Amino acid sequence: MNKIEIKTLQDFFDAVHRFNSLSGNLDDVETAEELATRFKNQAERVIEEAKEVIEGCEQWDEEKVLDGVVDVMVTAFGLLQQAAPYMNTIKAAELICQNNLEKFLYNPSEELVMENIAYYLDKEEEVKAQFLSLGNDVIVTLRRVGDNKIMKPKGFVPVSLKEIL
Repeated sequence: MNKIEIKTLQDFFDAVHRFNSLSGNLDDVETAEELATRFKNQAERVIEEAKEVIEGCEQWDEEKVLDGVVDVMVTAFGLLQQAAPYMNTIKAAELICQNNLEKFLYNPSEELVMENIAYYLDKEEEVKAQFLSLGNDVIVTLRRVGDNKIMKPKGFVPVSLKEIL
């Protein structure tokens, strides 16, 4: 009865859904306050598991890292599953993923790349440009030196989810 087999990301998502259904984590709530509390509590579980990954990396405990990585996804999927009945999470995912692709510079001039590097230097952040050739196209990613975070190019417009709320 409790045996599961996970071969795909969908299987994983379904297994998390089963857990959340059985545990009552997906039961209806009556008020916006209850919903906000549920989301906050679940988000805190995501953070808790992400901290486990960080601790595992600091000690290089491979088992702790792997456990934490999977638990981050379990708790994040749980948060998504809790939100889905109340919010258009599928459309939000589409809009956010599309917007994330706008963080790259496509076939930029050298001047545009340098302008973006200078933009961050003015903010006292050092970035480097990473170049990727895809066929006839060049895609440039701006990465913060130190932690390799992908940085938004100058003029980046953040996604708005107002239209789907």
